[in-house]
This record gives sequence, structure tokens and C-alpha cells, in this order.
Amino acid sequence: MDPSTVHNAAAAVKYMFDRGFRYICLNLNYSRSAPWTNDLLAVLEGEYEKMAEMYIQWTKAEEKFYLSTFDMKILSHLKGEKYNADRMRLAKNQPSIATDGKIYLSSKYYGDPAFLIGDVFSSIDKKKHDFLYEKGKELPEPCQKCAIRTRCNYANDSLICKDGEIIPDVWPVNCAHERMVTPIADRVAEKLYTERSALFIHKHYNELYPIMSLAEDMSKSG
Repeated sequence: MDPSTVHNAAAAVKYMFDRGFRYICLNLNYSRSAPWTNDLLAVLEGEYEKMAEMYIQWTKAEEKFYLSTFDMKILSHLKGEKYNADRMRLAKNQPSIATDGKIYLSSKYYGDPAFLIGDVFSSIDKKKHDFLYEKGKELPEPCQKCAIRTRCNYANDSLICKDGEIIPDVWPVNCAHERMVTPIADRVAEKLYTERSALFIHKHYNELYPIMSLAEDMSKSG
């Protein structure tokens, strides 16, 4: 989601859903050069409120779907302290490869030599990769007492190189985004849980749900 298109975020999600897409991933343009303003973030909040209503409506209608922003936030509540630890372990095995074959810690660091960890021709520099991974575990100072630090998608995922030193850092837009979307997702989850939505409970509390869902989809396609 970009500042230039944020006004259409909810409409875009509905458009895809209406055309049969059931696995929808949303990503914020978290580039530090992205021209986010308080007014645009307020627009984004309104778009998330619209998506929240869609999430509730589709779940009550027993529609099977995945909407990343909401489902990940609900998962962060259920996993608690393990949430970011699990995400970091997964991310360590998912570095990003640029078009020139260079390998970076992740796509957000393309072109930054401080986060270059190898290339496809000579493999990954394991020592540097491990060093950056360990650095990523450190919480930036402003995050250390935050109430949602264990549920934040950025607290353990933002590093910068300053004066030649790798340090943890969080871009204010990322912080504003997490503080905005977490309570919206929580209200959705509370409503569906309180109403004992069968699909919601099955989806989020049954560890076998992913396997059962896949088997169901395969039987339908067969």
C-alpha cells in the first residue's frame, strides 16, 4: 500500500475477493522516502476499518480466506512472546536476491552494502548473515517498553547502518502503522470470538486447520 493509492486499499481487497482470490497479502510501502503524512495515515486507518467489516462479513458467511494484515495480527496475539522469534527464524532462511545476483538480508536493504550477505556465484557469507540476524534481535530503545512490542512486525525487523555501525531502528511510519492496525484487528477477533464464529475458531485455534483446509481444497479441485 502506497501513499498514492492508499485511498483505494479496501476497494482493491474487495475487487480481488469478488474475483475469487482467497489469499490476499497486504504490504505497506515502508520506504523512508515514501511520502506518508498524518492525513494519509488517517486515510489508511479508515481503509483498515472497511477491511475489518469485510473480514467479519466473510467469516460469518463461512468464506475461507486469508487476509494477511488481520490474520497475522491475530496470530501475534495467540503466539505472544513466540511471534517475532518465529518470524525471525523464518526470515533468516528467506534472504533476497537482487537482479545482479547479489544477496541481501531482505528486500528492504537492496543496494545497501552494509546488508549485503553474498551473491549467487560465491554463496552466503554465513558469519555476516549470523551477525545481522543477531543484531535484529535487539529492540530499538523506543520499543523496549512498548505494550505491543511482541506483536509488532517491525520492532525486530529494522536495522540501519549509521556511521559504519549496524544498529536497531524503527521508522516512525512503521510504528504508527502497528499502533493503528493492532487494535482494529483485536476488535475484529474479539467480536468473532465472542459470537463463537465456527470458522474463526476453527481457523485460529485448530492446529490442524492448515492441513484440513488444504485437503479440502484438493478434494474440490480433484
